[in-house]
Amino acid sequence: MFFVENVSVVAVLVATFCSMLLGMIWYNPHVFGSFWMELTGFRENKDMKSSMLTGFIATFISTYFLAVLLAISGSSNFNDAVAIAGLVWLAGSMPTALHRVAWEKSPINLFAINVAGALLSLMVAAAVLQQWPG
Repeated sequence: MFFVENVSVVAVLVATFCSMLLGMIWYNPHVFGSFWMELTGFRENKDMKSSMLTGFIATFISTYFLAVLLAISGSSNFNDAVAIAGLVWLAGSMPTALHRVAWEKSPINLFAINVAGALLSLMVAAAVLQQWPG
C-alpha cells in the first residue's frame, strides 16, 4: 500500500510528539493558557489522561495524513513542506474554527489562539517529517 510504505510511522510519532510539546508550551499558563482558560471556562483538572490520549490520537491522525500529503506531493524541501502544512490548515483547521465563531459564538480571541496554535503545530510537524531520513 502506498500510504503505509512511503510514510514512516516513527517519523509521524516524532512529529506528533513535537506538535504536542508545542501545544503544551502554547497552552501553558505563562503563554496563552490562562487567557485560553478564561475564554473557555476550563478549570484545571488533575486527571487529564483521557484528554491527553484523545489529543494524541487526533494529532497523530492529522500528522499521519500530513505525511501522506507530503509523500504524494513529492515535497522535497522545508519551504514546500511548510507551505503544504499551511494549505492543510487553511482548508481544514481554520475554517472549522471559524464556524465555531459564526455558529457557536465562540470569542474571536479564542479563535485566534486556537488557529495560530494549530498552524504552528502543523508547520512543526511538516518540518519534522520533511527532515526525517528515509
